Amino acid sequence: MLNGHDHTYARGHVPVRSAAESDVGNLGTVYVTSVSGPKQYRFSREQLESYADEGYQLDQPANLKQFFQVINIENDTLTYVAYTVLGDEYDRAVISKDFGTGTKKLRKESE
Repeated sequence: MLNGHDHTYARGHVPVRSAAESDVGNLGTVYVTSVSGPKQYRFSREQLESYADEGYQLDQPANLKQFFQVINIENDTLTYVAYTVLGDEYDRAVISKDFGTGTKKLRKESE
């Protein structure tokens, strides 16, 4: 889910919540909220921590920065990159999907 009107930046995700052992580590939804205009708020860690009961895990926050994003899809991989207004890479998320099972994984850059 992408949201661009919150005047702050945060990327996080919710893993699949299931009693099935095979679902452990599978990715549910990735949430990104970003800001590109001059109006900005300080990031509220407390607000996002209130979503922990639903399984939300914060991956990357930012305070008082403007961004633009690029999304690339190639085969079974979606790559999301947030850049500062000066063009420096700030954040990256790589999601792969097994189309046979529907299982998604959020990969770390070292993988």
